[in-house]
Amino acid sequence: MRAAFPGIRLQVDANGAYTLANKETLKTLDGFDLELIEQPFAAHDLWDHSRLQKELKTPLCLDESILDEVTTRQAFEMGSCRIVNIKVGRVGGMVEVRRIHDFCQDHGMPVWCGGMLESGIGRAHNLHIARCRTSRFPPTCRPAGATTRKTLSSPPSS
Repeated sequence: MRAAFPGIRLQVDANGAYTLANKETLKTLDGFDLELIEQPFAAHDLWDHSRLQKELKTPLCLDESILDEVTTRQAFEMGSCRIVNIKVGRVGGMVEVRRIHDFCQDHGMPVWCGGMLESGIGRAHNLHIARCRTSRFPPTCRPAGATTRKTLSSPPSS
């Protein structure tokens, strides 16, 4: 992919599929000039994420590990990642999103708003986060109707 499209923005998401035993494999990804490597290890494993991040030039992005402002601060202080993926549904709503966002902004850590299976109303929240100053990556928002036939934001049928 990188050879065919040298200028395209690429990232990979492991969804926690690896362990530190796969470190050398993950280090080979540095050669592909990726935007980020998302969640290589299990959500609870901030320590091994920090060990890997020290050996990579590619930023790690934590997703499932980020549950609230406290886990965001812990990940930052441990050096477990350089980017945080905020999902409104995972962190419990917009109040906690704001806390995470403000922490990241205060510490110069970019955020990326990921989507889950939100309705159109939930996607509106994602787009709001994506417009924040700390957001440096396009959000993952599926169009209305991508996962359900009708949502609360669907236009009335005729």
